Amino acid sequence: MFKPIYPVSGKIIREFSDQSLVYSKTLDEWTEHSGIDIEAEEGSDVKACFDGTIIDLGEDPLYGKYVVVDHSDGYISKYFNLKDLKYVQVGDIVRQGQKIGEVGDKL
Repeated sequence: MFKPIYPVSGKIIREFSDQSLVYSKTLDEWTEHSGIDIEAEEGSDVKACFDGTIIDLGEDPLYGKYVVVDHSDGYISKYFNLKDLKYVQVGDIVRQGQKIGEVGDKL
């Protein structure tokens, strides 16, 4: 059974929304929001929400450094605004609660 945990402790500042448009300050447009945004202290540990395999990592001009984890059965989690990418590499297997990064200072 897929029972994810939150990747960081903090206040949810933007909920998931696939039914209605929400305004994105980052994109400066109204769009669906296919995730949640959690406000957390810079440098806080970011943990895998569930067991999986790192399938991508890199840097996006809008969202900063990121890691993508494939949890199988169609579940994928994406972690944006990371401080750096030194904790995992593509192909690594991670366990729920394992540190995969730290909160960055963007957004």
